[in-house]
Amino acid sequence: MGMTEREQKDFRSYFGGINDKYGFHFTTTDPTSPIIYVIHKELEACLDSNKAIVEEVKNASSKINPQVFEFKAQGEAKGFQVGIGLKWLILSIPILVFCTIGVWWYRMAQEVRQAELIIENSNNIRQLSKRIRKIDDVYVIDFTAAQKDSIMPYREYRKLDSKTVRVYLGKDISN
Repeated sequence: MGMTEREQKDFRSYFGGINDKYGFHFTTTDPTSPIIYVIHKELEACLDSNKAIVEEVKNASSKINPQVFEFKAQGEAKGFQVGIGLKWLILSIPILVFCTIGVWWYRMAQEVRQAELIIENSNNIRQLSKRIRKIDDVYVIDFTAAQKDSIMPYREYRKLDSKTVRVYLGKDISN
Protein backbone atom coordinates (compact mmCIF):
# COMPACT_ATOMS: atom_id res chain seq x y z
CA MET A 1 0.00 0.00 0.00
CA GLY A 2 1.77 3.07 -1.23
CA MET A 3 1.29 6.68 -0.36
CA THR A 4 -0.01 9.22 -2.83
CA GLU A 5 2.05 12.21 -3.85
CA ARG A 6 0.01 14.48 -1.54
CA GLU A 7 0.38 12.12 1.44
CA GLN A 8 4.15 11.90 0.92
CA LYS A 9 4.39 15.70 0.81
CA ASP A 10 2.31 16.00 4.03
CA PHE A 11 4.41 13.27 5.63
CA ARG A 12 7.71 15.07 4.90
CA SER A 13 6.35 18.47 5.97
CA TYR A 14 5.03 16.99 9.24
CA PHE A 15 8.43 15.55 10.18
CA GLY A 16 10.13 18.74 9.06
CA GLY A 17 7.79 20.67 11.41
CA ILE A 18 8.57 18.31 14.32
CA ASN A 19 12.24 18.75 13.61
CA ASP A 20 12.00 22.55 13.59
CA LYS A 21 9.54 22.91 16.47
CA TYR A 22 10.75 20.33 18.98
CA GLY A 23 14.18 19.35 17.77
CA PHE A 24 13.28 15.69 17.18
CA HIS A 25 15.14 14.22 14.26
CA PHE A 26 13.11 11.64 12.36
CA THR A 27 13.74 10.50 8.87
CA THR A 28 11.06 9.39 6.49
CA THR A 29 12.67 5.94 6.41
CA ASP A 30 12.50 5.46 10.19
CA PRO A 31 10.16 2.48 10.95
CA THR A 32 8.28 4.43 13.67
CA SER A 33 7.62 7.40 11.42
CA PRO A 34 4.43 6.10 9.76
CA ILE A 35 2.98 5.18 13.15
CA ILE A 36 3.71 8.64 14.55
CA TYR A 37 2.23 10.22 11.44
CA VAL A 38 -0.97 8.13 11.68
CA ILE A 39 -1.34 9.06 15.37
CA HIS A 40 -0.83 12.72 14.42
CA LYS A 41 -3.54 12.50 11.73
CA GLU A 42 -5.97 10.80 14.13
CA LEU A 43 -5.35 13.45 16.79
CA GLU A 44 -5.80 16.16 14.20
CA ALA A 45 -9.16 14.66 13.12
CA CYS A 46 -10.22 14.35 16.77
CA LEU A 47 -9.24 17.97 17.40
CA ASP A 48 -11.29 19.10 14.41
CA SER A 49 -14.36 17.15 15.54
CA ASN A 50 -13.96 18.52 19.08
CA LYS A 51 -13.84 22.05 17.71
CA ALA A 52 -17.03 21.40 15.73
CA ILE A 53 -18.75 20.08 18.87
CA VAL A 54 -17.62 23.14 20.84
CA GLU A 55 -19.09 25.40 18.16
CA GLU A 56 -22.41 23.51 18.29
CA VAL A 57 -22.52 23.79 22.08
CA LYS A 58 -21.76 27.52 21.89
CA ASN A 59 -24.53 28.03 19.31
CA ALA A 60 -27.02 26.07 21.41
CA SER A 61 -26.11 27.89 24.62
CA SER A 62 -26.45 31.27 22.92
CA LYS A 63 -30.08 30.40 22.09
CA ILE A 64 -30.98 29.55 25.70
CA ASN A 65 -30.65 33.06 27.21
CA PRO A 66 -30.49 32.14 30.89
CA GLN A 67 -31.54 34.73 33.45
CA VAL A 68 -28.59 36.21 35.27
CA PHE A 69 -29.16 37.89 38.61
CA GLU A 70 -26.64 40.42 39.81
CA PHE A 71 -26.65 41.16 43.51
CA LYS A 72 -24.76 44.34 44.28
CA ALA A 73 -25.82 45.22 47.82
CA GLN A 74 -25.26 43.09 50.88
CA GLY A 75 -28.27 40.94 51.76
CA GLU A 76 -29.87 41.02 48.31
CA ALA A 77 -29.10 37.35 47.67
CA LYS A 78 -30.59 36.37 51.02
CA GLY A 79 -33.75 38.36 50.27
CA PHE A 80 -33.93 36.68 46.87
CA GLN A 81 -33.72 33.23 48.49
CA VAL A 82 -36.39 34.19 51.04
CA GLY A 83 -38.62 35.30 48.18
CA ILE A 84 -38.16 31.97 46.44
CA GLY A 85 -39.01 30.17 49.69
CA LEU A 86 -42.15 32.25 50.14
CA LYS A 87 -43.19 31.56 46.57
CA TRP A 88 -42.93 27.80 47.15
CA LEU A 89 -44.75 28.15 50.46
CA ILE A 90 -47.61 30.09 48.86
CA LEU A 91 -47.86 27.51 46.06
CA SER A 92 -47.72 24.47 48.34
CA ILE A 93 -50.22 25.61 51.02
CA PRO A 94 -53.31 25.25 48.75
CA ILE A 95 -52.13 21.80 47.70
CA LEU A 96 -51.67 20.72 51.33
CA VAL A 97 -55.07 22.17 52.29
CA PHE A 98 -56.71 20.33 49.39
CA CYS A 99 -55.05 17.04 50.41
CA THR A 100 -56.08 17.54 54.05
CA ILE A 101 -59.70 18.24 53.07
CA GLY A 102 -59.68 15.14 50.84
CA VAL A 103 -58.39 12.93 53.66
CA TRP A 104 -60.89 14.42 56.12
CA TRP A 105 -63.78 13.90 53.68
CA TYR A 106 -62.70 10.30 52.99
CA ARG A 107 -62.52 9.52 56.72
CA MET A 108 -65.95 11.08 57.30
CA ALA A 109 -67.42 9.07 54.43
CA GLN A 110 -65.88 5.89 55.85
CA GLU A 111 -67.33 6.64 59.30
CA VAL A 112 -70.76 7.27 57.75
CA ARG A 113 -70.56 3.93 55.93
CA GLN A 114 -69.61 2.19 59.17
CA ALA A 115 -72.50 3.88 60.98
CA GLU A 116 -74.91 2.81 58.23
CA LEU A 117 -73.65 -0.77 58.57
CA ILE A 118 -74.18 -0.66 62.33
CA ILE A 119 -77.72 0.68 61.90
CA GLU A 120 -78.42 -1.90 59.21
CA ASN A 121 -77.22 -4.76 61.38
CA SER A 122 -78.56 -3.47 64.69
CA ASN A 123 -81.80 -5.44 64.39
CA ASN A 124 -79.85 -8.62 63.70
CA ILE A 125 -77.52 -7.90 66.60
CA ARG A 126 -80.49 -7.20 68.88
CA GLN A 127 -82.07 -10.52 67.90
CA LEU A 128 -78.72 -12.26 68.40
CA SER A 129 -78.16 -10.67 71.81
CA LYS A 130 -81.54 -11.99 72.96
CA ARG A 131 -80.28 -15.53 72.36
CA ILE A 132 -77.12 -15.18 74.49
CA ARG A 133 -77.32 -17.38 77.57
CA LYS A 134 -74.98 -18.00 80.43
CA ILE A 135 -74.28 -21.62 81.29
CA ASP A 136 -71.67 -22.30 84.00
CA ASP A 137 -69.93 -18.91 83.65
CA VAL A 138 -69.74 -19.35 79.87
CA TYR A 139 -71.75 -17.27 77.40
CA VAL A 140 -73.33 -19.26 74.55
CA ILE A 141 -75.70 -18.69 71.65
CA ASP A 142 -77.88 -21.46 70.27
CA PHE A 143 -78.46 -21.30 66.51
CA THR A 144 -81.11 -23.17 64.60
CA ALA A 145 -80.04 -24.51 61.23
CA ALA A 146 -81.98 -23.24 58.23
CA GLN A 147 -81.73 -26.20 55.84
CA LYS A 148 -80.31 -29.69 55.83
CA ASP A 149 -78.49 -29.24 59.13
CA SER A 150 -75.76 -26.97 57.60
CA ILE A 151 -73.65 -24.74 59.82
CA MET A 152 -70.65 -22.47 59.23
CA PRO A 153 -67.44 -23.73 60.80
CA TYR A 154 -66.69 -22.12 64.18
CA ARG A 155 -63.74 -22.77 66.45
CA GLU A 156 -65.75 -23.81 69.47
CA TYR A 157 -69.22 -25.16 68.97
CA ARG A 158 -71.30 -28.18 69.84
CA LYS A 159 -74.24 -29.65 67.99
CA LEU A 160 -77.08 -30.07 70.47
CA ASP A 161 -79.56 -31.76 68.15
CA SER A 162 -80.24 -31.95 64.40
CA LYS A 163 -81.36 -28.29 64.20
CA THR A 164 -79.42 -26.53 67.01
CA VAL A 165 -75.76 -25.63 67.38
CA ARG A 166 -74.22 -24.05 70.47
CA VAL A 167 -71.38 -21.54 69.83
CA TYR A 168 -69.16 -20.66 72.80
CA LEU A 169 -68.49 -16.92 72.83
CA GLY A 170 -66.29 -16.54 75.90
CA LYS A 171 -66.01 -16.98 79.63
CA ASP A 172 -67.30 -14.58 82.24
CA ILE A 173 -64.27 -13.27 84.13
CA SER A 174 -66.13 -10.80 86.36
CA ASN A 175 -66.28 -13.31 89.23
